[in-house]
Amino acid sequence: MADAQVAECVATLQGHNYFVNTVAFSPDGALLATGSGDSTARLWDTTTRQCVATLQGHTSAVYSVAFSPDGTLLATGGGDQTARLWDTTTRQCVATLQGHKKDVKSVAFSPDGALLATGGSDMTARLWDTTTRQCVATLQGHTSAVYSVAFSPDGALLATGGDDKTARLWDTTTRQCVATLQG
Repeated sequence: MADAQVAECVATLQGHNYFVNTVAFSPDGALLATGSGDSTARLWDTTTRQCVATLQGHTSAVYSVAFSPDGTLLATGGGDQTARLWDTTTRQCVATLQGHKKDVKSVAFSPDGALLATGGSDMTARLWDTTTRQCVATLQGHTSAVYSVAFSPDGALLATGGDDKTARLWDTTTRQCVATLQG
């Protein structure tokens, strides 16, 4: 039987004033994004371990962060019922996506970066066009909060996970639920 290796912490990133809800690496690994209950997201340089930007705009906790596949955008989802898109170079908010009626708990980009999925406490998932910044679909079917969204590697399916103890699979072209996974 092999001995388990002990991992050592290489850095502690401090700066948020409240709990950290979410973390994500940029596609090239140069940045780490964090989202916090202090209503901010932060960008950290993974080489220097320093905070390079504090993204302010949400008026409540930031629950989810995700980088676009090309790393040019960061999406954040918050307790203020919005998702936001940030330019990772200028560190400016370039869009505020409004439509959810409660907290936005999860955000994810499609593999081609053309769509952003959001999951909310309002029992819906939404699909947003990342170019026009418009909601192109509201996916209804969950009977409680949607806590997680993820695209399949080919972008043909969106998976959603909810407080109703189900995961659902949605066809991203027809926007129809193709399976409800229970148990």
